[in-house]
Amino acid sequence: MGAPTSPDRADRSIVFYLAALFVAIFVAAGLYYLVPGIGHLFFQESTPTAHFKIAAVFFVLAILGLIVARLTRPSTT
Repeated sequence: MGAPTSPDRADRSIVFYLAALFVAIFVAAGLYYLVPGIGHLFFQESTPTAHFKIAAVFFVLAILGLIVARLTRPSTT
């Protein structure tokens, strides 16, 4: 039988996994907006192009998510 986990450790674990999920979503969204030639959400354009500023925003959000995940990483002990 394992030792019972405190509520604080469980909360940190949930935040860690949610942050990791958001990092994956933000990286995927950033890559999506970098790909030219496909229609991007929220843009009506005759020739689809890459949207570098929006992709950069998603990558910055991914970096912030990595920082949150690093700070809330569950302990291994």
